[in-house]
Amino acid sequence: LKKPKRTPSFTTRRRTQSFRKLQKLEQLDQLPPVEIQGILDRKHELQSGGKKAAIRSWKTLYTVLCGQLLCFFKDQDDFVASKAATSPIIIFKAKCEKAEDYTKRKHVFRLCCTDGSEFLFLTQNEKEMEDWVNKITFHAQLPPSLQLLSYDDSRKESPTSERLLPLNTGDGSSSSAASTPELTRRRSSSNKQNNLPPSSPTAKPPVPPRGAPPPVPVRTPSTESMSSQPVVQVRQRPGT
Repeated sequence: LKKPKRTPSFTTRRRTQSFRKLQKLEQLDQLPPVEIQGILDRKHELQSGGKKAAIRSWKTLYTVLCGQLLCFFKDQDDFVASKAATSPIIIFKAKCEKAEDYTKRKHVFRLCCTDGSEFLFLTQNEKEMEDWVNKITFHAQLPPSLQLLSYDDSRKESPTSERLLPLNTGDGSSSSAASTPELTRRRSSSNKQNNLPPSSPTAKPPVPPRGAPPPVPVRTPSTESMSSQPVVQVRQRPGT
């Protein structure tokens, strides 16, 4: 007797894995713009209001900076699936700097929020720590309407904008028009006018310098006036 043929079976495991991979890529495209992300060790030092946190042990979290939100996940897969491990931190106007006073571990920076809460973050090296500090500080100082502005893009645009700005100096020597002879002459004339004392409405007109008085004109008798006078004839007496 021939053995019956085995019924063929199909597995969908590979198809499921491919589908999940494709779905993961689609979810990555729908995520908001991320400034920086990576695995950090976090320690909660102070709660809101400045009180000591109940649990201050180090915890490894997949940390993501998106705008003015510092989010935390168990790993990258949970980040793609939007499964947060704990509440995010609002970094608006927060202070971020290297934790110089913390000597137990290296490459640690501190984040102080406006509500009084405080966190410590442990990085792998000095360069990574500076990268996190610079980008968190950059986004913390932005207005909320510009919180999604990229740190790298702003660094690329800043040198160009500085070159386009006019160079302002205290003596005004940056402008070529300021050193022209015509403008110098006008300024000199204006300064002379400004140094003159102000005129008063009751001031008297200036008195001219005294000198010799002008000669008085002398009238001479004219011929016409002499002819108009009557002529007196003197008769001579006889015998004289």
